[in-house]
Amino acid sequence: MLIDLDIKTALALYTLVPAALLIGVWIIAEFFNKPLRFTLEEKLLWQCDICAYVYIHIEETNLSVCPRCGSYNKKTEPDKEIINALNGEEGQKETGE
Repeated sequence: MLIDLDIKTALALYTLVPAALLIGVWIIAEFFNKPLRFTLEEKLLWQCDICAYVYIHIEETNLSVCPRCGSYNKKTEPDKEIINALNGEEGQKETGE
């Protein structure tokens, strides 16, 4: 109960089936390997008044301790330039034209 194949068909199947599998795996890997893009909410960003370190503090409180220098900080708005840089928008500045 063998399948009758000539040499040309066997070679074609031998090369095309693995090539199709590799292309399929490559397409699936590219689909799932998209870079994750996230944006930071301004209410989570804190900037230390002493050392100017920018950090993320998850709890919504009015006081936070800087992880770098240990000083207590009141909630203030961080600079817009810092937020844009952290969100990857540093090259998208508006022009006056």
